[in-house]
Amino acid sequence: MKREKQVRTPKQQRSLEKAALIKKAALELFSDKGYFKTTTNEIAKHAGLSIGTIYSYYKDKLDIYEELVKDHYTAAAEKADMEHIPLNGSAYETMRGLIHMTWQSHYVNTAFQKEMAALSSQSDELRAVEQKYRDSMAPVIAAFLENHKEFYRVTDYQTASLLITTSLEAVIHEAVFFPNDYDQEAIIRELTDMFCAYLIKPEFLSC
Repeated sequence: MKREKQVRTPKQQRSLEKAALIKKAALELFSDKGYFKTTTNEIAKHAGLSIGTIYSYYKDKLDIYEELVKDHYTAAAEKADMEHIPLNGSAYETMRGLIHMTWQSHYVNTAFQKEMAALSSQSDELRAVEQKYRDSMAPVIAAFLENHKEFYRVTDYQTASLLITTSLEAVIHEAVFFPNDYDQEAIIRELTDMFCAYLIKPEFLSC
C-alpha cells in the first residue's frame, strides 16, 4: 500500500499539542476498541479536531499507530537503563532486577501493549512496524551482557539477548495480559533461576 501523502512535522508548540492530542485519542481508542475497529474519523472526534487536521499531521491510521509504537519503545529504552540495575557483586540479583524491571514496564499502557502484541500476530504489516522498534531493545541487553562479561558463560551476546527478550516477553504477556491467579514473585524467582543457569558462570551464582 502506497503512503505518499505529504504531512507536516510539528515544531511549534500549538502543532505539538495537536499532534499529542491525536496520539492520546488514538491510544485510548486502540486500547479500548482495538486498531481494526477504530476509524480515523473516530480519532478526530475523540481528539476534538477535524479530520483534515488529522491528515495534516499523519498520512493515515497506520502512521498514527507507528508513532505510538515508536513512543512506547523509546520510553521503554529510556527506562531500561542497565547501569542502574544493582550489581553489588551478585549476578543473581542483577538478573532478578532486570526481570522485575521488564515485568513492571508491562503495567504501563497495558491494554495498548496487549493490542500491539495481538496485531503483530495478525498482520505482517503491523508486525513489521513493531519489529522495527522492538529490535532496538536487544542491543541494550547485548551491550549490558558484554560490558559485564566477567559474570557470563555465554559469548554470543546477540543470540543470548534474543533468547532472553523473547522468552521473557512470552511469559510476562501470559501473566499480565490475561486474567489468572499466577504468583508473580514465584514466576520472577523461577525465571531468575532459569536465566542464571543459562547465562552466569557457576562461581558467580551466590544466591
